[in-house]
Amino acid sequence: MQNLNIQYRDPSDLKAYSGNANTHPAKQISAIKRSIKKFGFIIPVLVDEQDMLICGHGRVEAAIELGLEDIPAVSVSHLSEAEKRVFIIADNRIAEGSVWDTQQLAIEFEGILELGEEIEIIDTAFELPKIDIILDQAADRPEDDPDDAPVDL
Repeated sequence: MQNLNIQYRDPSDLKAYSGNANTHPAKQISAIKRSIKKFGFIIPVLVDEQDMLICGHGRVEAAIELGLEDIPAVSVSHLSEAEKRVFIIADNRIAEGSVWDTQQLAIEFEGILELGEEIEIIDTAFELPKIDIILDQAADRPEDDPDDAPVDL
């Protein structure tokens, strides 16, 4: 088991992996920046022993644009060069395989509203019209509806 140690690093000192095939459009960087402003930078990035990013390219780009001077980083030294490349691809690709349980998502949105919070794109990364559709569909569907399978949003 690898023990992980979080250190705070200047994001401009971290080097993007030039072979990263996962790109971050401006809209996504803007969403990351809004999330960091709202919640703080609470998910560490992963770097190797040469300060090359293994995970967190979009968050580092957002941190630099926000002018942050330090962000949490975990240095990973036990991976071979091939394992780093595989992990970079796998980390990005595996996240794409998730699907949303729209009924549970609607329950979460309703719970947020019941707590008196406004649901905004800056908080959830869901656009307001999509949230409205999710809530409307959940209200119209019986709880045991067989069409209530998780979906990719």
